[in-house]
Amino acid sequence: MAALLYFPKISSQVTSSHFLSPSPMNLRKLSRASYRLKSIPHARKTFHTTRSAEEAYSDQHLRLRLSAALSRRSLDYKHCKQLITTLSPHEFDRLFPEFKSKVNPKTVLDFFRLASDSFSFSFSLRSYCLVIGLLLESNLLSPARLVLIRLINGSVPVLRSDCDSNRFAIADAMASFSSCFDQEIRRKLADLLIEVYCTELKRDGCYLALEVFLVLVKKGMFPSRTTCNILLTSLVRANEFEKCCEAFEVVYKGVSPDVYLFTTAINAFCKGGKVEEAIELFSKMEEAGVVPNVVTYNTVIDGLGMSGRYDEAFMFKEKMVENGVEPTLITYSILVKGLIKAKRVSDACCVLKEMTEKGFPPNVIVYNNLIDGLIEAGSLSKAVEVKDDMVAKGLSLTSSTYNTLIKGYCKSGQADVAERLLNQMLSMGSTVNQGSFTSVICLLCSRERGNWRRLSS
Repeated sequence: MAALLYFPKISSQVTSSHFLSPSPMNLRKLSRASYRLKSIPHARKTFHTTRSAEEAYSDQHLRLRLSAALSRRSLDYKHCKQLITTLSPHEFDRLFPEFKSKVNPKTVLDFFRLASDSFSFSFSLRSYCLVIGLLLESNLLSPARLVLIRLINGSVPVLRSDCDSNRFAIADAMASFSSCFDQEIRRKLADLLIEVYCTELKRDGCYLALEVFLVLVKKGMFPSRTTCNILLTSLVRANEFEKCCEAFEVVYKGVSPDVYLFTTAINAFCKGGKVEEAIELFSKMEEAGVVPNVVTYNTVIDGLGMSGRYDEAFMFKEKMVENGVEPTLITYSILVKGLIKAKRVSDACCVLKEMTEKGFPPNVIVYNNLIDGLIEAGSLSKAVEVKDDMVAKGLSLTSSTYNTLIKGYCKSGQADVAERLLNQMLSMGSTVNQGSFTSVICLLCSRERGNWRRLSS
């Protein structure tokens, strides 16, 4: 009956009686119809088989051409130009992983440059990931970095279906495609991604790098300690202290922090006003067997000083000496600055004396801070002595020194001395701040008004 549906002409000639008593002629007709019906699927199957065989042959031929071109020591530009014109991005994306282990990374890089720059050929993200990985395998870090930067900046055409305008999506995709490499190359790729995001994308780089870091960790790609420290440092520089501390918690679970990672995290806690957390982390650092260095101690001392906890800051200074870490000029400068801010000028002078005895002559910044603190405390004569000691030590007075002294003389009503210092600054071409001009002018005007009143009376 099915034959009658496919062959209506036969159907019109065959009645039900024919089925009841078929003649030899009718049997032959039905036999032919049945044969034709059976042969249709077979023909289709043969067609598809032939087509698949042709595609397989075409793929094999294209694969051999690509493999031969990209495994050469140098790029055959003429041959590759012809090859690119017959190649589609999807074909390259499908075939490249099959012969990537046989190619010359430098030749592949030249091929990518030629195709993207001269033909606007849009490679897929997977193809770019493979190229970067191959370059890293050959220790060609600089070219790999350049490819990644151009990819993130949108300087190269990418398959539209693969490319998201969000720069983070590129890193996310590359992290997924990197699974074909071993653990060492995956770590290098993670290092490269985070380092490029932190350093090349100035404004939003550290935020994107943090997102990339969290995605990489979820996919089992932990960057090195050095790269983790680059990430934490960039967050501190962006004043993202909270995010830095959160990132450190993730780092601590996957990497054994060294002294640099611990110190960066302690710095973030201190600058974020979380001094207690910083001290706790310092203790955890010691418990982990990581020895604090002078930078670690200075960071905690500075944090305690900013919180007004100067006695504890001195205790930490004593602790560092007990543990064989000698204070530096920076250590003493932090203490002097903190004590002056707390108006503990006499203690600051004691620290100044100690640092000199220890072989750390105060620099201009320390002297200027001390002079400013003495003037704020109303000890102009002592400030002048410090200034004279500064000159005797061979240090030149700076604009900050002059401006501070002018402020002190104006506060004490010594207009003539203030005016003389102002003239010295102008003759030397030093920078005079507006406050110094205003103070001297106001003081001179006040003195003239007083003289006029005396004459009038």
